[in-house]
Amino acid sequence: MSEVLCNRNELTFNKHYYRSKSFMTKIGLMIFSTGIGGAEKRYLNIYQNFRKTNDLSYRIVLIINKRLFQAYKNANLLCNLDECIIIDEPILFNYINHNNVKLLEKINTLISRIYQLVNIYSYRKEIESFDVLQFVLDSVRFIPIVRNMNLKALHIISLVHSTYDPLNNKSFTNSLPFIDIIDCLSPNVAIVTKDILKKTEVFVTSSPNSFTNCTYFQQGSIKADRVVFVSRMEKIKNPKMFLEIASLFHSNFPYCKIPFSIAGTGSLEDEIRERVYEMKRNGVNIEYLGFLPDPTSLLRESLIFIQTQTIDDVGSQALLEAMGQECIVISPSIPGSERIIPPNCGFLVMPSAEAFCKALMTIFENKNKYISLGVNARKFVLENFSFEKYKEYLLFLYLKRIDKLIIHHKNRTLLFHAKAYFNALFKR
Repeated sequence: MSEVLCNRNELTFNKHYYRSKSFMTKIGLMIFSTGIGGAEKRYLNIYQNFRKTNDLSYRIVLIINKRLFQAYKNANLLCNLDECIIIDEPILFNYINHNNVKLLEKINTLISRIYQLVNIYSYRKEIESFDVLQFVLDSVRFIPIVRNMNLKALHIISLVHSTYDPLNNKSFTNSLPFIDIIDCLSPNVAIVTKDILKKTEVFVTSSPNSFTNCTYFQQGSIKADRVVFVSRMEKIKNPKMFLEIASLFHSNFPYCKIPFSIAGTGSLEDEIRERVYEMKRNGVNIEYLGFLPDPTSLLRESLIFIQTQTIDDVGSQALLEAMGQECIVISPSIPGSERIIPPNCGFLVMPSAEAFCKALMTIFENKNKYISLGVNARKFVLENFSFEKYKEYLLFLYLKRIDKLIIHHKNRTLLFHAKAYFNALFKR
């Protein structure tokens, strides 16, 4: 795959061409991150799905930092990205142990952000041409700078975490005066954010779903008796509980040689790998697979998927993919979890290794009885977590751009026609 960088002349030419179209909206989707997780995959899917539709009413450009671009590229997740602005940054250290070299990590981060800032300024003309700018993950910290470059655009911040405390995040609070819309993935975060900002004019909304594209997943695959965990190896994802579950299951049911597989990467990766190696020496049937760019085949062939995080009410990307692949899912029962896993689509249990083991044994003792849970889960995800639903929601947010113009613009007749045109998009 050839590396695709931003062609400045092409962008400038296209900018004038599209501005000649009455109702064209140019969208900049800005994602900054150091690696690939659920949010990074989800928003790349959003970009690629928008691009595939070839709808001339909008045009979307991906703006990402170089490290994330390389991660996408190495995982073969990029395809036909002909409009991608890559913000350069130095990578002084390929790998930093967060526990032992914190000072070097801070220096590396500081230098990277300075370089990012300089390179964002180098794309000032391109940024000025956007009608909507949407900020995801670490790109939030650059909102004040980007806003000063483009005052006319609608500025949207997408909060992708379910335990987000806005007041304790400097990047968020520093950006408040420059934000038009706050898009929350979690309904709970939306409620808290609305309460905090009730005296401001910021529009706070909650996404209808955490979408995943399940349409390419195979239906009715033959499942092996395997239990899998796919997630980032971070404390918030609680991968250590999965190891506890595997160890306890082996102790309580030594005659049941069910394989356990754990996949992902992150700051706990070395510790997880060492513990898996030790567990294998003690006879536990478990393997650590590391990072999987596409866990589709693993999920397709596995009977059970376990999610162990206890602070997420929106459903992880891996959980939705597992449901789309007809896995029987087991997840902790927390407020809001039934919104993602209804009673006929999986198991919600107490957040303890004992409760998970009990659910596992219940399934393995009568697989034919519970296999329908996976079938129901796929149907539920396709009906409630589709890209089309999420696309309608995003177009609704982008429509706020025209509302903003109508308030300030003299030629209101043309803008009202434009708004009617965008409203018609929802009926297609």
